[in-house]
Amino acid sequence: FEVHLKLVHVNGKEVVKAKPLLLFILRDCDGSTPVTQLQTTITTDLTKIWDTMNKPDEFSESKLEEFFEVQCKELPHYKYETENWKERVRELSTAFLPGGPVFQGRSSKDVPAEGFPAYAAQLWKTIESDGDLDLPTQRKMLSMVRCDAKRKALTLSVQSKYPGWIEGADESDFKSRVEEGVAGVKSEFDEGTTGYDEEIRNDTIVKLEQDLWPVLQEAFDSLTKKSRHKAEAKYSEELSKMMPEEGKLPEKGFSVRLRSVHDAALEELRKSLVSLIPDKAPWRDRVHDAQESMRQNIGKDELAAKRQLVAHVQGVCQRRIKEQLSRALVPLLDEVPDTLWQDVQTAHRAALEHAKVEMKQVLEDAGMWEDKFSRELTRFADTLVNDKFSDKSEESTLAKKMFEKFDMNFNRARSRMWRLWDNPDQDMMRARELGLRVLDMFSSSQLYKDGEWPEGTSSVRYINDDRREQLEADFEAKVRGELVWAQMTRANSSTHTSMLAGVLIVVLGWNEIFWLLTHPIYLFLFIAFTGGAAVYYFLNWIGDWPQLVAMALRLLAGGIPGAPATPTDPLAHCAHLAGPPGREKRPATAPARSAAT
Repeated sequence: FEVHLKLVHVNGKEVVKAKPLLLFILRDCDGSTPVTQLQTTITTDLTKIWDTMNKPDEFSESKLEEFFEVQCKELPHYKYETENWKERVRELSTAFLPGGPVFQGRSSKDVPAEGFPAYAAQLWKTIESDGDLDLPTQRKMLSMVRCDAKRKALTLSVQSKYPGWIEGADESDFKSRVEEGVAGVKSEFDEGTTGYDEEIRNDTIVKLEQDLWPVLQEAFDSLTKKSRHKAEAKYSEELSKMMPEEGKLPEKGFSVRLRSVHDAALEELRKSLVSLIPDKAPWRDRVHDAQESMRQNIGKDELAAKRQLVAHVQGVCQRRIKEQLSRALVPLLDEVPDTLWQDVQTAHRAALEHAKVEMKQVLEDAGMWEDKFSRELTRFADTLVNDKFSDKSEESTLAKKMFEKFDMNFNRARSRMWRLWDNPDQDMMRARELGLRVLDMFSSSQLYKDGEWPEGTSSVRYINDDRREQLEADFEAKVRGELVWAQMTRANSSTHTSMLAGVLIVVLGWNEIFWLLTHPIYLFLFIAFTGGAAVYYFLNWIGDWPQLVAMALRLLAGGIPGAPATPTDPLAHCAHLAGPPGREKRPATAPARSAAT
């Protein structure tokens, strides 16, 4: 009653011309009690309810009959008067037809006939729950129920239909196909909900569209995945093109170019995916998710490419170090100069510093530089030098190099003419030191000075003790033989003075020599002339003033030059000079050779 009162009157003004009909169907009537009497009883009960209900002040004294029309219709007992019951029901049903007494003079409720059972059931449900009965809202609820049922049915049908919409679709027509399919579903909804509340229909069609997007999102995600894979493949191809050619370093600006390609790939993916999104589809966040997935994937590719770049740059720098060091080391190891290790250090430092500068510039530009790369490059160069020396030290030509160094400074392949003023013992000692120095150079690494070796490294031995002793022993044996030959050659050269005296006697004759001896002035002039000629010849063709003075001193101290030497054992003398095996036992100077008397 309270709800109907609100419905009929608003602020004391009647809004419905006809009073609402309260129709009661009285079942199982046997005729013993008249219907009028039963209606009076029902009206009395309704009046009691009316009197106890809360009414606005202006309706506090109003009667029930002022607002409602009460009618009662009887029905016989269905079990005992089945045919009579059916006939009576048919009569009563005509009252509910359009223009019938139930609706005659009363406003339309805007409820389609097919929806009336649900409408009535909802009314009674609300009444039973003692709710605030709002009839216009109940009519909307009916529209909501029917429209929602249609929405659900269409949503289910789309799940089976949409694969046909997008079959064979690509990036060029996916959007148009989906929009066409959604438009068809919305049109079908409009046709199936004609006559229901317009506002509810509009709200429900929005919900229907919202329900369709999750169903269609699977297809969009599938196409998005394909587009992303295509974009990633294209990016990988661009990334491969950026890698430098074999044996070359990348150009400056690698990191900038990489970032540019990276951003362009993501932007291209975004544009391609946005072009796939139908109007009103809430899939913009899926584009962002696809970009993030691609960013992660190409980030892995970029990291792998940068690591490949690091390996490539290291390989190029190592190759350049190897080429530069090889050009420098090969002639040095063949010639074995006295400054071998100093020259090796210079070549090693030059090649290493140049390669480090190039590598650091490139890797810093790519954002991949680490200090350990410098240490690794140093170890590579050190290993390269050590390998070169180790290979040479293992060759059989090392003994030959030792002897060649000695011989070049001593007998010169036995082509040297040993003169009276030469000292084979002292020359042998100097040449011997040079030969053994070659062995020292190839015995262990001298790439760094003591205390300057890089952390974790130390000098490397190329020759073990046993091989060193063998090389020294073989070398000493050859040295002894060369010293014997030098001493023999010098001894033979000392007879030249006696031969010259004999030639002088033969050429001048005895009388001329006797005449010179008996005329001191002419003898002095002859001696001065021949002596000056000898000095001139010596200075221009043989030696210099220090050697001339040394020879004169030996002549004054040792007697007449050219006299036979005191017999000695040359091999024993050489053994005395060499001493026992080992450099530390070698004498610093040779003993003076005994002069002939």
